[in-house]
Amino acid sequence: MERTLTPPSGFAALVRAAIPAPPSAASQPANILAATNLVVRYNERTILDGATLGLDENDRIGLVGRNCCGKTTFLTILAGLQTADGGEVMARRVLVVTYLCQDFTLEASLDVRGNVRRGAWRTPDFIAEFESLPAASKRHEELERRIQALDGWTLDQPVETAMSHLNCPPGEPRSLLRLL
Repeated sequence: MERTLTPPSGFAALVRAAIPAPPSAASQPANILAATNLVVRYNERTILDGATLGLDENDRIGLVGRNCCGKTTFLTILAGLQTADGGEVMARRVLVVTYLCQDFTLEASLDVRGNVRRGAWRTPDFIAEFESLPAASKRHEELERRIQALDGWTLDQPVETAMSHLNCPPGEPRSLLRLL
């Protein structure tokens, strides 16, 4: 089911496609990510003025608007890469928000595998912290839930799938220069 909602100020449209949630999701809080009254100003120019959005489990959204209306700013705030001048962003504790920059670049010092793994940069950090903590600690338990939610224990499987889709044969040196 697709419906158009009232977009945050400055956006031409916000389209939300809802995919039916599994029955077990009914016991969880509705919003997995919520932004309330976000305000961003650059000098005298207001980019976001009270932008508010709530995302539920299984929501897929698209932001549509003119250039420089705040779409990228809004998304980088949701991903935690930028802070707003005002307002609040709240996310479920185990939620990890990622953001792929529209000006995506490869890291030249890394090989192809390293660049693919870079997309999951938080997961290895979570695993390293998890392994350094006592098993009885509360943080250990929290990290285990996050790693499981990210399928972090099997991170190499999606990396290998991506490598295969990039036509990188197993065992071959995978330098960026050879691919380009």
